[in-house]
Amino acid sequence: MKNISYNLCTVAFVLIITTVCCAENESSKKDYEKLKRENERLKEEIKELKFGAEKLYKDAEFYYNNKEYEKAKKAINLLVRKHPTSSQAVLGKKLLSVVEEALKTQTEQESKDKKLSEALDDKSSMDIHTLPPIMADITTTYDEYEKITWYRSKLTPYYFLGTTGISVYFAVNDGNKVSNLRVSVQYYAKNWLFIKKYSFSTNGKIFNYIPLEVKRDHDSSIQEWSDEEVNKTTYEIIKAIINSKTTKIKFSGENYCDEKEIILTHKIAIKDVLDAYRKLGGSLSF
Repeated sequence: MKNISYNLCTVAFVLIITTVCCAENESSKKDYEKLKRENERLKEEIKELKFGAEKLYKDAEFYYNNKEYEKAKKAINLLVRKHPTSSQAVLGKKLLSVVEEALKTQTEQESKDKKLSEALDDKSSMDIHTLPPIMADITTTYDEYEKITWYRSKLTPYYFLGTTGISVYFAVNDGNKVSNLRVSVQYYAKNWLFIKKYSFSTNGKIFNYIPLEVKRDHDSSIQEWSDEEVNKTTYEIIKAIINSKTTKIKFSGENYCDEKEIILTHKIAIKDVLDAYRKLGGSLSF
């Protein structure tokens, strides 16, 4: 009888332990499944943050604005592949054509720069006038009387075609000497100012400059302009203009003044001309 009681107790104990273990296993299984679901959810959130349509499109825009066109192209292709029906994919396809054109231009420019650098390695035997155009937006005009070639940007020709702005240009003589870097400021309006001074506002900093001479003319509108060789003062102004987000120029006359913003096209043109000037051997030490 004693043995039977002992055996019954043993069986009961085993059943209790088994029940407890099963309950614990069931609880652990539920916790595991819950953690697994949470883990999958977090994975999807991370995936969306990294490869979501909105994120990929913003990445493409960021790379494009920073002129990293290859990265922009990859981001757009990934966007279209992963989210073909999204609104961002539609925008991405439109941006892709712009990126591919910019990439083509960038590649062509790098090729031109490489050829120019190779030519400049043997500067003593180089005839500048026989070189192909340095940049797509640079134009040249030869003065047979002065025996010099003027280099200007196509974006800002000699006359601004009725616009107010600033430009730079330079000369190369028949002996291949690069010189005479000049800055021209032009003002077009309906009324005369009789300009005495320019004031440039760039990123909160003010540069004042009094030109040596201001010339005037008129037809359907009035024109006032100065044109002189770049010096230390004007070069500092030019650099500030190129590096600024926004630049305004105030034209101060005898009794009145007028303010205009220097457009992005003119900034790009100035930078292109300075790049060409340096690459052809021009000095910017004033």
